[in-house]
Amino acid sequence: MIKNYGNTDSELSVNVNETKVCRDIVKKIMDFGVKQSQILNIIYFLSLELENRDQMLDISNLVKNMKFNLTEDDTKHIDLDLE
Repeated sequence: MIKNYGNTDSELSVNVNETKVCRDIVKKIMDFGVKQSQILNIIYFLSLELENRDQMLDISNLVKNMKFNLTEDDTKHIDLDLE
C-alpha cells in the first residue's frame, strides 16, 4: 500500500491552475499600463473583497500605510478614502 503525504496530483493540479489564472490576471493588469500608485489602489480594493475580515484589515491597513507613508498612530485617528 502506498501512502501519500502532502498534496495529491489532482490537488496540486488545481493549485497550479488557480495560480496560473491569478498570474494571467496580473499580466492583463500590467499590460493595461498601470502606475505604481494604481497598483497599490488595486491591491487595496482587492483586499476589501476578502472574506476573512482579519486578512482584509491587515492588508488594507498595510496598503494605506504604504500609500500615504503613515505610522500606525496616524491611522487610528483619521479615515482615508483612496478613491
